[in-house]
Amino acid sequence: MVALHRHLGLPPSPATPALLESQLFAERPPCACLVAERPEAEGGAGRLAGYALYCEHFNSDFMKPGFFLCDLFVDPGTRSGGVGRALLAELARIADDEGRVSIWWGVHRSNDRAIAFYDRIGAGDFRVDLRELEVDALKTLAAEARGGRAA
Repeated sequence: MVALHRHLGLPPSPATPALLESQLFAERPPCACLVAERPEAEGGAGRLAGYALYCEHFNSDFMKPGFFLCDLFVDPGTRSGGVGRALLAELARIADDEGRVSIWWGVHRSNDRAIAFYDRIGAGDFRVDLRELEVDALKTLAAEARGGRAA
């Protein structure tokens, strides 16, 4: 995740391995993660080649559940080797096996390589912008619902 933020030119994430672990292995995990490893020579531990972090989503067009892909990241040294496609194919298999109808995600407009990849796998571009209320903006708007008082 640190590498993904670096790749996109975003500020460092406050996420840590401990925070991720606490979420993935919580009593009711809010997300799940698929990982792809690149094998190391002669029985050594594999190295992370990429990951797909996803969570529940409800598709109101079909009135059925789907997934929201939070992150898809492939290590730069592994790109164009099929890792991203394999991760998305596995997520699609899980979705289909569970009767889900869609996978939604956002992509940074400046990430031309990712956009080209998504076009190649047949992902539709509905020309919608993904918006987010995050941290301070979320708290400010929530305060309005509380009559102007912060929690």
